[in-house]
Formats: sequence, C-alpha cells, structure tokens
Amino acid sequence: MNLIKQGDIVSIHHYSGINPFKSVVMEINSDTILLKLAKEFAVMNFLEGDPVVLGLERGDEIIIIGCNISEIRPKQDIIELKIDKLDEGSEKRQWERYPVSIYADIRTKNCRKKSIATIKDLSCYGMLIYSKTDFPLHEQLEIDIYMEKTMIFLKTNIARKVQSKNYFEYGLGILYEDSNSLNYMKDYLKKLRQEQVESIRKLKNK
Repeated sequence: MNLIKQGDIVSIHHYSGINPFKSVVMEINSDTILLKLAKEFAVMNFLEGDPVVLGLERGDEIIIIGCNISEIRPKQDIIELKIDKLDEGSEKRQWERYPVSIYADIRTKNCRKKSIATIKDLSCYGMLIYSKTDFPLHEQLEIDIYMEKTMIFLKTNIARKVQSKNYFEYGLGILYEDSNSLNYMKDYLKKLRQEQVESIRKLKNK
C-alpha cells in the first residue's frame, strides 16, 4: 500500500459514529494497516469484521479506501484494518462503487420484522452488506438506509451469498420501479462522495 505511509494522519468512518475521526498510521504491511485511535475509541462500538472507510489527503488528491476491522486492541487504543483487494473488474464497470460504513434495516418482502445490517459498498445498481440473519439466495429484501438526516428505501434481490465467521455477506442487486428512483440514487451517491471528501479535508485542518 504505497499510498499510505507510517505516521500519516488518516480519517476513519465507522457506522457506530456520526462523524469520522483522526487516527495515526502506526504500521503498514502488504494488506493491513495498524492504527492508533484518538479518544473516540472508548465510545465506538467496534466489532471484528466491521466495514470502515479510511480516508486521507495526499497533495491535492483525496484517497478513500474500503477496509474491514481484522483485530481490536482496546487497551492500546489500536485497531488493525484489512485493506480491500483491488477489484479487477472495476475499470469495466459503468457505475463506480463507493466504500461506506452505514447502518441499515433489512427485511424480506411483505414482512414487518426487521434485521440489522451494515453496508460496505454502494453503487447505482448494487451493494454489499453484512448481516447475521440467514436469508435464502435470490430472496427479495427491502432496505432502509440511514445516513445523518437522510433515509433511502430500496428494493433489492440477493444475487450472491457468502457465510463468514461472524455474519453473512450478501451481494444485492437494486430493483428500481421508475427512472426517478434511479436518478435519486445517482444524486445520493454524488452527495455521499462530496461529503466524504469534505469531511476528510476538514478533519485534517482540526
């Protein structure tokens, strides 16, 4: 990971916190980063496997990277992040995927009972989520996404399912009923990217 260096000040965003916070890069390996967290560590609800978004400013460029928590050392205020592998098909995709760490409610179609999920990445036509609830492949899920004062309701279909140690990983395709809903999602993602960039720049100046 040549983009990040030991001693760098980076921002970390986790779904249990409203705002991103500063961290210091302690150590870098081929696909992991060791971070020393600030005082916010005590109030964060970190779990191994959680998605987080790491951001930093390098010159005039804003770098945003998706990661997962691989180890937590609460006594030292340290976490280890596993960096996402480069998606070999990313250059061929029409729609960019945005790394996120967002809380969501999910439920099956026509069911009132909700389950908790965390969203790892978003695009106009799909998303990757984690949930402890076991849903069958190709099931339709309804999702409420919460981000600050915005809530988005989406209908999706489970296209991929993988079971890991702590949760199920679902690749979802988004089902749109009209073009207005698709345009709203495009605007939401554009706004999301702008907010990510602005928060990283503001945090560096604090």
